[in-house]
Amino acid sequence: MPFGFQNILLLLAAGQGFFLALLILHKYGRIFANRFLSLLMFLYSLILLNLLLTDLGFPDE
Repeated sequence: MPFGFQNILLLLAAGQGFFLALLILHKYGRIFANRFLSLLMFLYSLILLNLLLTDLGFPDE
């Protein structure tokens, strides 16, 4: 499938999630709740990236 509007949105959402997860972890890393939030955001961004790569047909076997 070509790189369309939906794929661009998935890429932007995943990138923003990675950026915000690192920002929260770096700036407010000492509190357990912030570490947990950062982990959840990172994992959700990985899910979005997996969706994007699957939609693009990346895992061709």
